[in-house]
Amino acid sequence: TIDFGFQVAARGFASQGAATAGLRDFFASDDWYTDADSNAYAMPTFLGNHDMGRIGYFLQRVDQPGAGDAEWLARSQLAHALMFFARGQPVVYYGDEQGFTGDGGDKDAREDMFANEVAVYADNDLIGTDETTSDDNFDRNHSLFQTIKSYANLRTRHPALSTGAQVHRYSSDGPGVYAFSRIDRDERIEYVVALNNAETPASAAVPTYSPEGGSFKLISPQPGAGAPVAASLSAGPGGSLPVTVPALGMVIYKAREPVPPSDAAPGVEITGLDHGDTVVLGTNSWDGHQVQDRVEVAASLDRATPAEVTFAARVGGGDYVPIGTDDNPPYRVFWDAGALAGQPGTSVSFRAIVNDLSGHLAADEVVGVGVET
Repeated sequence: TIDFGFQVAARGFASQGAATAGLRDFFASDDWYTDADSNAYAMPTFLGNHDMGRIGYFLQRVDQPGAGDAEWLARSQLAHALMFFARGQPVVYYGDEQGFTGDGGDKDAREDMFANEVAVYADNDLIGTDETTSDDNFDRNHSLFQTIKSYANLRTRHPALSTGAQVHRYSSDGPGVYAFSRIDRDERIEYVVALNNAETPASAAVPTYSPEGGSFKLISPQPGAGAPVAASLSAGPGGSLPVTVPALGMVIYKAREPVPPSDAAPGVEITGLDHGDTVVLGTNSWDGHQVQDRVEVAASLDRATPAEVTFAARVGGGDYVPIGTDDNPPYRVFWDAGALAGQPGTSVSFRAIVNDLSGHLAADEVVGVGVET
């Protein structure tokens, strides 16, 4: 599936200046897509397409009319940064790297990259350039082309930025800093990605897994305008990283040392279910959609540490079968129990197994959960 939900959330953040808590809530809903062999990380993410229109169209014609080219360019770069460094598989719609805007969806978003004489395309004001669609649009020096190239190179040089676990770190009820960590389960090097959708610089104390004094270095390109950002930072008490992000900008810091290994697995407890509980199946509302026959199975850990929690279910007296692995808090899966709808009296047991990625495991179990329709 392609992630239309991400497009809505990314537009809200980068184009509309929405509260950054909206991104927190959106990524928390990823757990609905976690099952035994896949999760939301596999979904293609995008900022616009011919069905709805380009990100440039939303920026220039709908959300920020009159803002001017410099702001449209900065917001487009910010949207692309979110797409490239958050979970998912980023897809650039052709021409976005040349500042194409279009006039809406379908044919209005299908400009030719070769020089053309189509009036409804030729009158578009492209972002980041004085060129029009009457010119060839294969400019490798275009600001957006160079930005996207640098983002792609960062993902290549630092695989954790594309495949590492994404851990929520910071958001607020208004525009400003949104921050998350990416961390590879084997490398254990933490990357802190912080984006700012406010029109002024913003600072935040971003939690990390680092011990106090842990050092981080800036690996993202310096912004082309505005105040310079710190080339290195040190974690304060509790691992808090004092990050400042330019207006409509982005920074990525990489820890100089791996997260220290743990001596033992954290304690794990299944929450929301208990021995002998009864779960009533039916239609539940989620994010405006109706979701049928899902059981939330969640677990909490007794300390913050890089970890994965694998959930398993046992129907009746059968064997435990894995139902999903979550690599970031809140740890949970939404198990599809629809097959039990016609089996009154069936009981289910659940197990949560935490792996601290340092060779230690711990588990919790609830048994005899009844299922009713």
